[in-house]
Amino acid sequence: MIKRGFALFSALLCLFCFFINASAEEEATAPSTTSVMVLKNINTGINVEVDAADSVTYRATGVAAKLVTAMVAHDVLKDCDKKISTPLCISKDKYAGAILNDFSLGLKYSKTSSSLTVDDLLSAAIVSSAADACIALAVASIRYENKEQLDFYNNYDGAVSASTVEEAHINTFVDKMNLYAEGLGCKDTHFTNCTGAVDPASHTTAEDIALIAEAFYNNEALMMIADQPSYTLSTGSNLLFNKSALMSSNDNLTGYTGMEGVTGIIIGWMGNKGASPYCVVCSGETQEGVSYVMVCVTPFTETAATKQNAYDTVKNFMPWALNTFRYKLVVSTLDAVKTVPVKSGKDSDGVSIVAMEDIELLIPAEVDPEKDIRVEYKWLAEELTAPVSKGQKVGTVYVYYNDEVLSTDLIANSAVSESSMLSFLDRMMQLLTSDGAKKTYLCLGVLFGGYLILSFIMFLSRIIGKYIAAGRGD
Repeated sequence: MIKRGFALFSALLCLFCFFINASAEEEATAPSTTSVMVLKNINTGINVEVDAADSVTYRATGVAAKLVTAMVAHDVLKDCDKKISTPLCISKDKYAGAILNDFSLGLKYSKTSSSLTVDDLLSAAIVSSAADACIALAVASIRYENKEQLDFYNNYDGAVSASTVEEAHINTFVDKMNLYAEGLGCKDTHFTNCTGAVDPASHTTAEDIALIAEAFYNNEALMMIADQPSYTLSTGSNLLFNKSALMSSNDNLTGYTGMEGVTGIIIGWMGNKGASPYCVVCSGETQEGVSYVMVCVTPFTETAATKQNAYDTVKNFMPWALNTFRYKLVVSTLDAVKTVPVKSGKDSDGVSIVAMEDIELLIPAEVDPEKDIRVEYKWLAEELTAPVSKGQKVGTVYVYYNDEVLSTDLIANSAVSESSMLSFLDRMMQLLTSDGAKKTYLCLGVLFGGYLILSFIMFLSRIIGKYIAAGRGD
């Protein structure tokens, strides 16, 4: 377990750099952008925002819906080894509306069926942002949960419309999507379909998309799918190129691939293709494990011809973020803090003390840890008494950086058993030096002193008596 911190100062520094022109001497000067953007540090959960990302609401959930569809479907279908028969048993009008002006895998509404794996459909939904693959995943997920066959045809007796059944499955899946988004902490997201198609009742924000992207980033299996320039379907019939220009050159957008540590998660239109904001979702990670997700959406005023502005923002901001902050391991569980004396130890008269957890701080690269970070140790006792158990708490270490305070327990790194003889002698010494013993000594001293005084008085009395008697004899 690692305790990690990101000081409020650092967050304010980021925001400060975004909203003012920094001096030429500042190393953490941020680029500028006209896009709506959320840059989220995954290690800390802190957002760096530009252009009021929380106040812009999109009526098409776009990439948010596709990412949540992929995560919900993966949770349901990850152990499914069966192939899924396509195309989809939904009405032609419903199908056409779902993929209108959006990316498609080409699952045409016809009786010609192709069997695809779960990975095929997940790859199509993520790598190619395919709306029809999202529909297939939604239907297959509910059918799999209901233990129904995954052949979308040949399962109806004619009395029930196939399109009615599958539409009900999609609605059930969308309910699961909304619960999933709510569980991630999304405050302004509501799905009405699994593709992100335009709907007056649906909505999301860049901040919520960043929360969704963070959850996606933490799903290793799905990130492996996203981190592919291309994907070939298991049928061998289709080669899917990644629609993100960060992963492969497409739509004549070049010069964005090969950014060190950057993975394009997903892209898409937040509305009708070419006539709505364009969204790029990506991640970045340094070699030491500082990780970010980034959501960049072009303004409503921009057209398809300027969607490269979103990629330009990523190209400028992500390297800046990856080079601006670094981790500093302030307290390590591997380093002995000091050796504490142990009384009555059988095999040792001391025990090494270590921290229970590492403490790391995410700090601006230009910060000098020796000057700006303070470490304080507080001990329960300066000396221990055997037996001492391994992991026994003996104190606390505090790390102070600006307004942030992190702490972890200080514990014994090994056990020290008790020596019977030394323990007996120690108890005797404790008994002899206890407060009760001291009071006894005091009482005895007073009595003895009184005895001496009384004896002296009696002695003097006898001497005086002899002198008096002798005087009378004279």
